[in-house]
Amino acid sequence: MKILPINSTDTRKPVFKSCTRAYNPIILKSADCFEKDIVRTSTNILREDLEWNVLMKFIKQHFANKEKVNVYSLAASDGSEAYSFVVSVLDWLPQELHNKFLPVFASDIDKEVINSAKSGRINLYSAEIYRAERYYGINTNKYFTEPKASVFLNGDYISESEYVSSYKVADIVRNSVKFKQSDILTELNNIKDDGNSIVMCRNVFPYLNKEYTEKIINTAKHNLKEGSLFIIGDFDLTVGTDGKLSKNGFFQPLFNGSFISSDIIFERGSSKDITDKLIRYI
Repeated sequence: MKILPINSTDTRKPVFKSCTRAYNPIILKSADCFEKDIVRTSTNILREDLEWNVLMKFIKQHFANKEKVNVYSLAASDGSEAYSFVVSVLDWLPQELHNKFLPVFASDIDKEVINSAKSGRINLYSAEIYRAERYYGINTNKYFTEPKASVFLNGDYISESEYVSSYKVADIVRNSVKFKQSDILTELNNIKDDGNSIVMCRNVFPYLNKEYTEKIINTAKHNLKEGSLFIIGDFDLTVGTDGKLSKNGFFQPLFNGSFISSDIIFERGSSKDITDKLIRYI
């Protein structure tokens, strides 16, 4: 996840915006920021820390007995994670399951970035398009079209060495995401779960302070029922988010006899659940 300077008159000292005001002082210090400063972070479609095609196979099996699955993208930024999920559903799941997993409910506290997402435009680097097509075999023209000058968010920095264009998000993708301005904790508190939720809260925890992180995980623990999924990112592992989830009633699910991911996909449950599953596969 890159940190992008915004609203700064001094290009040597960026001011930042993120998904919450509860900042990690270590991150702020490393970026030469203070608590009064704000932080904006960026992401990309089909982020490399998750095998999106494998995730689709897993959720198809995991939620086979659920009529409807509610999917949430928290700290959604420009919509990249939500769009990644939608494209994955459209490309790898049978059409009769599309309405089961869509729409995605995406939220971020950053009003400007949410308004950008609502515009139906998204900035994509050429490397993102290349990876989607060459690694996953996705025809991106079905989902993102008409590259133009990049969308401008006040003060954002885009390196001239990286080729980025603003793509129009196809209606089939855009209409499958419901964007709103909101913070992580509010959205978690509003979830009405029956073991049929997928919560993506990815690559944001290093930017949050300890107290806010604990509130998020504790709320997820109490509001999600057994079987629901909580998905983080590889950057979150750097601050031990996987261990915190493991200590609060989440475990790594098994898929076809092996763990589905490297510590980033968690299922609400108990240690007995994982033991029982392991026994069945032995």
